[in-house]
Amino acid sequence: MAGKTTRATVYGHLLGMRKATNHVGRAYRAYRAYRAYRAYRAYRAYRAYRAYDGAGVATTEVFDFKGNAVSEQRGLVSDKTTGPDWSVLPIKATISDMAAATALLKSEVFEASSTRDALNRVLTAVSPDGSTVSYSEDGGGGLRAIELEQRGPTTAQTIVGDIRDAAQQTVYLQNAVVSAVNCYEHDALCRLVEASGREHIIQGTTPRTPSKSSGGYPADELGPERNAAR
Repeated sequence: MAGKTTRATVYGHLLGMRKATNHVGRAYRAYRAYRAYRAYRAYRAYRAYRAYDGAGVATTEVFDFKGNAVSEQRGLVSDKTTGPDWSVLPIKATISDMAAATALLKSEVFEASSTRDALNRVLTAVSPDGSTVSYSEDGGGGLRAIELEQRGPTTAQTIVGDIRDAAQQTVYLQNAVVSAVNCYEHDALCRLVEASGREHIIQGTTPRTPSKSSGGYPADELGPERNAAR
């Protein structure tokens, strides 16, 4: 549709605390030539503060010193049947001009945040529902474990790494605890070296016989036991 603005971007040079929030990007020099005037002029790039699109508005409140977004907000359009028209925003919108766009948005705002290490790898990520995902790497930089802590009074659940199946009960076999935990070990090239977990004696690719089972008991009288594959 002619005259309809579907996208608009407001940059961080309008913010009063743009240096504290790292909306100020790198400086660069550009060569300008106009008749007898030829010289290099210094410019400063600014990172995007708000981006208006067909879904609503995405706001990046804080960047780290490397330019990674660490605090973000998302607002959705109030009318889902027709695309929003951001022509209410001037071409060079200011902070006060952004209030004109609130009529097209819902009042609910979804917030997300994250932290990163010196190699720009995500350490923690907090989703809009309050759940926290934590990532950890081994000495070679490979992913070692991912833990999910859902909102509410719950304990962290391992998604990648030593995985515990909370739906399974703990089994006791021959005076030993056989937990429903799967363990994985990788080498320096992130290749799987060993995988261990709980497996029933009569399950698997090779059926176990009483002579193969520990203690010499019949297989149907034994429960799950720890098994490792290398």
